[in-house]
Amino acid sequence: MKRVSRRFVNGLLVLVPVIITALVIEWTLRFTEGVLGQYLPFYFPGMGIITLVCVIYLVGWGSTNWVLAKLISLGETMIGTIPFVKFIYTSVKRLSEAVLDSNSNFKRVVHVPYMGGRALGFVMADLSPRFQKAMGGGYICVFIPWSLNMTSGTTLLVREEEAVTIDISKEEALQYMLTAGAVMPLAEHKKNIAQKSIRKTSVVPSDETCSKEI
Repeated sequence: MKRVSRRFVNGLLVLVPVIITALVIEWTLRFTEGVLGQYLPFYFPGMGIITLVCVIYLVGWGSTNWVLAKLISLGETMIGTIPFVKFIYTSVKRLSEAVLDSNSNFKRVVHVPYMGGRALGFVMADLSPRFQKAMGGGYICVFIPWSLNMTSGTTLLVREEEAVTIDISKEEALQYMLTAGAVMPLAEHKKNIAQKSIRKTSVVPSDETCSKEI
């Protein structure tokens, strides 16, 4: 019964992410196709997703243009005047920048001493010489996100030797934190699977089994 239950859970772990991803894609397609099909005088199947991809690309291109970048900045300033909308927009924007921007301030993943234990965090921008001088030098700034709420966290100033670098990507670390440790980094996940496979294939037969074979 335990084996059946475990296999059922494994099936859910495989299917649930696939189903959620498919539902998001389906909703996006229905939304874009529905909007364009309703308001444009000309339309063909697939036009919605093509338009969506083009819009995303053009916005990305426009953000590198000085004039359009100013317009985008102005729009963000206007959004910032709406209290509730500002919170949602800022939270999503910061999380997107942290995950998608390779030049973000998240330099490397480390674990540091925190409240009697160890906490996973990111080394941020270098401390200014003024901070280093005031603290005696040798300190780094580490941001520790809160699990299930990546837009908030704690900033620690710790000594360089107290921060242990972990060889995982920032995306894997964010997934691990966002799920409160439920989703481990890919390399560690593969390692655990390999260890389980080794344990299954290296079971030592009991004395009773050996006597039967003899």
